[in-house]
Parts: sequence; structure tokens; C-alpha cells
Amino acid sequence: MLGIGPTNDILFTYKNEAQGLAQTFGVNLKYYRGHQKREPSSKANESMPLALLTSDPAGIYTFKAEFTDTQPLQYSNSTEDGSNVVYQKGQFLEQYTITFSNLEQEQAIIRVRFSPSMFEELIQFEVELNSVPIQDGSSKDVIVNWKMYNDFDPKGEFWTDSNGLEMQKRQIDKRDGFNFTGRETHVSRNYYPIDSAIAMRDKAGGKIQVTVMNDRPQGGSADLSDKATIEIMQHRRQVQSDPKNGFDEALNETDSEQRGIRVNA
Repeated sequence: MLGIGPTNDILFTYKNEAQGLAQTFGVNLKYYRGHQKREPSSKANESMPLALLTSDPAGIYTFKAEFTDTQPLQYSNSTEDGSNVVYQKGQFLEQYTITFSNLEQEQAIIRVRFSPSMFEELIQFEVELNSVPIQDGSSKDVIVNWKMYNDFDPKGEFWTDSNGLEMQKRQIDKRDGFNFTGRETHVSRNYYPIDSAIAMRDKAGGKIQVTVMNDRPQGGSADLSDKATIEIMQHRRQVQSDPKNGFDEALNETDSEQRGIRVNA
């Protein structure tokens, strides 16, 4: 572990002496604020076009980041001195346990495992999210975010699997001035289903490919919210319902004590 990166991510370096490879990367938790339907009456919303104000909200079938702020926000916090990271090493495995927590009760744990003898050339991530708080009245789509350093540049190109059949090439679409008419943002338009893997390659001459393999179908993208990043949707908790599910019920799964469910992946 190297410390805290410029975007508040926890930095590591992966080394493979046989291939002469050394790649610095960061892992972090972020979230998109889900779009919500509002009445065009408050002064705070006067600058937003009427079509966007009254458009359908994000919901069970609709992933839609807020139009006024499509960049993901930091989910929870990590300490600048690294005191929230515990390192353990055994005979076959070394593990970093990163604890995220803040006053808004955004809590999570990421366990990063290295084991040259058990899973060579792989790094294992276990992400455990506590209940996603929605007391502020905002819908949240929480993502796990990996960022590559060392001038890694995929130039908006990445690959996702297609139902386990083959990898499909994708290209980020960020058309400026596109009339969204309240239906989508460039964020949701660049998200794809990921059944088993998402990959991106360094197009700046580095000849490096990074692949994230997930253990369940999720949505995700690459090189989207920031340069040289891979992001995968971990959990969604909504306060409004889109009109596509046939009944007025938000995506707000709770446990027996009415707390938002915990999610591991």
C-alpha cells in the first residue's frame, strides 16, 4: 500500500517481476446521486429546463444520474494517515482491510488480498457495504471504482463480456450538446451489463491490460467518470419510483428491522 491518492482512493502497486510489470492503482467507493422528479417551483431549480425537472426519476428499471451533477461523489471517508487500513500477512496470504466510515453513517469495508502461491497474477477484492443511508432524501447508486496510474490511457475504449460468450468492444460516448430530453445522461448511456468481466488496455504504448472479474451480473463502465477508471455498480437504494415497474414502489430493500440491506460482492 502506498497511501491516499489525489482522488481519495487507496493506492497500491502491483508488481510482476517475470513480466517486468509495475502498475500503480487505486480503489475507492463512490456514488451517483439518482435523478429525482421535482416540482418546478423552487428557486434552486429555476436554472434546470422544465423537461428535466419533470422527467421520470431513477428507479428500479432506470439508472439515471442527476442531470446537474453527473460526476460520482465520494461515498464515506478514509483517513489521510492510513489509520483505517489494517495489514495482515500469513504463510500463503496477505490482506489489507480498509474501513470506510463517516458521520452520515456511510459505512463499508474493502478487503484486498494478494497471494502469489494461491492466485498468481490476481488480486482479490471483497467489498462489504453497510446499509446505504437515505435520510437526506437522495437516491444513491454506489459504485466500486478502480483507477490506474502511470499514465495509463485507454482512450475511452474498453471491453465487456456478452453473456459469457465473448468480449465486446465498447467506446465511451460523451457527445457535447446532445439533447437528453430528460431521458438519460451520458453516464447511463455508457453503462453495460457485466456478467463476468470488464477490461481496458493502455493505448499510450504501455501494453498493459487490466481486467476486473465479478462474481455476479452487475452494471459497469470504464474511462467514464475519470480517466483510466473501471467502475462497477455495487448497490442501489432509491427514494422515488420510475413509471416502468407498474406500481409505485421505490427500489428500497430493507431487512426485518427496516434497515437498508447489506451487500457483499
